[in-house]
Amino acid sequence: MARGKTLDQKGIGAEPSWDETSQPLDDDRSIVKIKTFNYYNYFNGYKEAKVMVCEYLTKNKNPNINLIKKVHDHQFNKSVAWLMRMASNGFVLLDDEINIIDVEVDRLVVVAKEVKKTNDEKIENSPKKPNVQEIMQMKAMIVGGDLEGLLDDYISDGVQAKHKIKPIGTLMLSTMLPQHVSLLLDPWEKQKKEYEELQTTEDKDLLESYSNFGKLQIRNLIKFCELVIHDLHSYVTYKKSTRAKPKRKAVPIAKLVGKLKYMKEFSELGLKSLSPTKIPESKEMFVYDTKKRKLHYYKADELSGGLTVKNSSIIGFSASESCIKTLRKPKEQLKEFMKSSKPNTRKFFKNIKAVEIKTSGRFNENLILLKIF
Repeated sequence: MARGKTLDQKGIGAEPSWDETSQPLDDDRSIVKIKTFNYYNYFNGYKEAKVMVCEYLTKNKNPNINLIKKVHDHQFNKSVAWLMRMASNGFVLLDDEINIIDVEVDRLVVVAKEVKKTNDEKIENSPKKPNVQEIMQMKAMIVGGDLEGLLDDYISDGVQAKHKIKPIGTLMLSTMLPQHVSLLLDPWEKQKKEYEELQTTEDKDLLESYSNFGKLQIRNLIKFCELVIHDLHSYVTYKKSTRAKPKRKAVPIAKLVGKLKYMKEFSELGLKSLSPTKIPESKEMFVYDTKKRKLHYYKADELSGGLTVKNSSIIGFSASESCIKTLRKPKEQLKEFMKSSKPNTRKFFKNIKAVEIKTSGRFNENLILLKIF
């Protein structure tokens, strides 16, 4: 049953519509679709989905409209219905989106004919369905709508620094494939960038659209986006680590790290490397690039089970929390760094005033292992 719109729309807004001048750019299509799907999921159910499909087919003079009207509400795919509704409201569809609709209409025609043939007999399997790839993409978009709903809840609660919202919980309840997470990452990266632009921009239109948020709230919104992005990466890591694999004999640690390239000693600064055998299942690691004066920090992803080695690379680290910083005075800084306790080591790295660079995990002969926890 559809929710009452009058009260809810005060906070969420009116139903989206488009004209020739308001079509989204290619880069923004995913986030526009996710937000719109979330809107329809909030207000509508199967009954409304059927109405939307029939309105679309009537508008486009589909000859099977009277046949499809006889299909039960719960046979309608809501995600495709939302797509049809967007088209009815002016959203220009791409070829692959039109194909998804055509496949769904063909399926409904088959279902309708079977209903007519068997009267009240339940239809267990529809002969024609969207392919697996299309179904999984639809599921990813539904998850995207759920994440967008968490942002709406966060905003409704006042955009507080402390909150109990956990995007990873929503992700873990889904059946989304890791390879489709990129469909959600891109919109959240763009949303984060837009919030960041608010801190420096002079664009009056952009500032006006977010005028209801204060500077502190904008910073909190950026952190919320970072949380979602982090949890999306964690979800991918978890799914890959739990993927069913043939049972193999445990690889000896010495053999596991045998191909890792690293520097054993750097006499210029009096540094000696730790043994790479300490890396597997470790939680944190600091590595120094003797050639480029860069200090690498690796933090294990919370769902990976710890850092480990694959050929000459480190894997299992959190892409959002691991990074590289350049040392201006490596001799003085590393002397202080090596004396620091575990908590102070993290604090020392955090206080290094340098641009953070993402790490790929690749190792070479210039890297020396300084600390492994």
